[in-house]
Amino acid sequence: MARDLLCHLWHVSPTLIYVKLEEIRKEVQCPICLGIIKKTRTVMGCLHRFCRHCIDKSMRLGNNECPACRAHCASRRSLRDDPNFDALISALYPDIDKFEQEELSFSEEEKSRNKMIQDSIAKTFHRQSESVGKRSITKSPAMSNVRKSRKRGSCATSDVGPTGTGFAPPP
Repeated sequence: MARDLLCHLWHVSPTLIYVKLEEIRKEVQCPICLGIIKKTRTVMGCLHRFCRHCIDKSMRLGNNECPACRAHCASRRSLRDDPNFDALISALYPDIDKFEQEELSFSEEEKSRNKMIQDSIAKTFHRQSESVGKRSITKSPAMSNVRKSRKRGSCATSDVGPTGTGFAPPP
């Protein structure tokens, strides 16, 4: 199973390993700030990883548990720096700040596009509502009577025009 996952995520060549960053992103994401982990600290009880700043702040606020799984953490002494994981992250993301800035700008562009689509849908809905409202106001009582009589199956001779079109000529 793990081998299948590795084969799916990575393309291996004799000297390089290619990784799809979007597939590995969740593995290097801090569960607290949702950014890429910076200065990794690992909870020794459960081995979850966090940014040093995030987990230290969580522990200072009195949360003596892992924010990911709620395993008990006696104190900050149960946290360890993880330089190997930091090295892996720096290999994957040489310039983390630039990557996160690009990700943020993409997110802002996407929000802007979504807002434009929502506005367009709202305008269309408003125009359709106005159109339906105008149609119901402009219906004449005589036309609604003709429609009602046709629904019942009766056809008055005055409803049939000279050409047999079903419309009477104006009086």
